[in-house]
Amino acid sequence: SEFLVRKPQELSEPITSLSVTSFRSYLTCPYRFYLRHVLHLRPLDDGAEELGPATFGIVIHDVLDRFGEDPIKSSTDPDKIRRFLNHTLNQIVTEKYGSDHLPAVEVQLVQARARLSAFADWQAEWSHQGWEIIHTETSGGKKPAFLNLEGDKTVELRGRIDRIDHNAGRWAVFDYKTSDTAKTPQEVHFRSGEWIDLQLPLYTHLVRSLDIQESVELGYIVLPKEAAKTGELFANWDMEMLESADEKAI
Repeated sequence: SEFLVRKPQELSEPITSLSVTSFRSYLTCPYRFYLRHVLHLRPLDDGAEELGPATFGIVIHDVLDRFGEDPIKSSTDPDKIRRFLNHTLNQIVTEKYGSDHLPAVEVQLVQARARLSAFADWQAEWSHQGWEIIHTETSGGKKPAFLNLEGDKTVELRGRIDRIDHNAGRWAVFDYKTSDTAKTPQEVHFRSGEWIDLQLPLYTHLVRSLDIQESVELGYIVLPKEAAKTGELFANWDMEMLESADEKAI
């Protein structure tokens, strides 16, 4: 090929801070990690006429973020939750995209409402079981979280946990997932027995900065296209597995 690939320049200073999601980029391709997370390059696209998959997910995340900050988060009435979610969705879309939308966007909003409706049913039952949302969109406590590297070196971990729930001594750390097909944490984080993503395991370090010392359960709240599959999916990793994730990160 005559295409010239620009070689990475040697860093003047070592990387001292990383997001928990960036580890997946590095494990996939160190060069693309360099382009995205060191040079901060991004693709440009000014031709979008509808909500792309990422934007669709961001809108739903924003709705659920506001839900987690409102007193209605403790409701066990699915209809009340559903009305709040629909109202909030309308607010956010108007704020971001105005009151007039293309037909394609309107179709996507119908899809978003269907997923949020299924979430309302699940959330009401989840609250009925005694679970309470304690943190929403949290990046951790006042003190930063660090991953200990070889020797006495450390790297600061950055991230934003979608929500942390509590129920009678149990803690659940969740990431919202809005892709069409629901995938388990195991499917997302492993391939051929190897770690390919470290996001959920590294969340445990951010959780410790919130002074949560008990063990936590890691998982997803999935809002897929198939409404019947809406709900929680836990990772069920033991301490040995979590330690192996830290070793992979190091």
